[in-house]
Amino acid sequence: MSFSSMIISVVLGILVWLFWKVYLKSRVSLAQARFFLLLSVAVVVFIPFIAFPALREVAPRLLPEISVVQNSLAWVPSSNKAMQFSAKLIIVTGSCVQVVLFIWTYFRIQRYRRKGQKSFISNHRVVVHPDVPSPFVFIRTIFLPHMNRGEMNWVIEHEMAHLKLVHQWDSSFLLIARTLAWWNPLLWTLSKELKLTHEKQADLAVVQSKGNAEEYAQQLVDYAVKGGFAFAHNYSITHQIKERMKNLNAIQKKSTSAMMLSTLFLFMLSFGAIYAQESSALSPIQVDQMPLLAGCEEGDEACFNEKLLEHVVSQMEVPKGVEFTQEPARFWVSFVIDEEGDVGSVELMRSPCADPNSEECAEVKAEISDALTSLPVEKAAVKGGVFVKVEYTVPVVIAMKGEE
Repeated sequence: MSFSSMIISVVLGILVWLFWKVYLKSRVSLAQARFFLLLSVAVVVFIPFIAFPALREVAPRLLPEISVVQNSLAWVPSSNKAMQFSAKLIIVTGSCVQVVLFIWTYFRIQRYRRKGQKSFISNHRVVVHPDVPSPFVFIRTIFLPHMNRGEMNWVIEHEMAHLKLVHQWDSSFLLIARTLAWWNPLLWTLSKELKLTHEKQADLAVVQSKGNAEEYAQQLVDYAVKGGFAFAHNYSITHQIKERMKNLNAIQKKSTSAMMLSTLFLFMLSFGAIYAQESSALSPIQVDQMPLLAGCEEGDEACFNEKLLEHVVSQMEVPKGVEFTQEPARFWVSFVIDEEGDVGSVELMRSPCADPNSEECAEVKAEISDALTSLPVEKAAVKGGVFVKVEYTVPVVIAMKGEE
């Protein structure tokens, strides 16, 4: 995943979150909310990994610096690959940490299972252990801390509701998502909202089964005051407790039109994100084969650089009399090698000329443009078996006569 894909993922998360909070949350049922939030997590996490080469317009490549000194040229190496490696190392390290945390949690759960008091209720195993921080479900087993019989009845009903609603599958999906995109703060926000929706669904199932919303609501308040049990663990914050209690007596809304609109919204965001990636810059690593220059073999990047250097040396001549704001003068130039292997779209992104409109500066630009457009390209770049455009950015440094 590139840095631009990470930015797209975060922006997607922000847009989805705003749509959820401002429009959708108050218009749909809990089941619809659960579906939307799960789909949103999938969009935010996995869309940046999807690539369609057919949509690609330009794949960029930053070349090493060309330095022009007394009509001779030399390469200055680029550090882009080191930066890309460092970013990927950080991402992979974070994902490994998530995996290690899961393994540690798994072994801790197995310790509860081995040493806890076991019983069966409605064909479900219940394990009670004093070290369990709060009630939870893991692979159809309910884990509980020590509590009195009255509290336990409510909690078991609540956890069994989670099992019947198969919330554990959602939790497994969130685990995978957090492992892949732990760096995205919006993923954690959406995950928290989905977990709150799970608890609201379980609350409603308990009330519908027991038929005593007031007593159940009092249990929530009591647990929140005690500050320990997971039954209220995710709701110890005041506004979350209020949300749960309000949900117990609320009429469940169900808006088909709102869900259709939200699905369309996510589809449009997904397509826009994919198109944005495919239309924007690719790193050199993402291009399967660089353009083939005359005299080179396919995949030989060193030869590509060498032939480009030789060609520019033979074609470019620095005009005399041009004045620059800095010495040596650095021109940032971009050019495109299209699907047919033709070179064009030469643009000077940044010019150090004292007078950009002067005749001398125009001559420098023309020399650079002529040198690049006459580049002998035999075959265009390839990505996924498809010829693609490649945008190159090259810094051309011109040193005045006598400088080294």
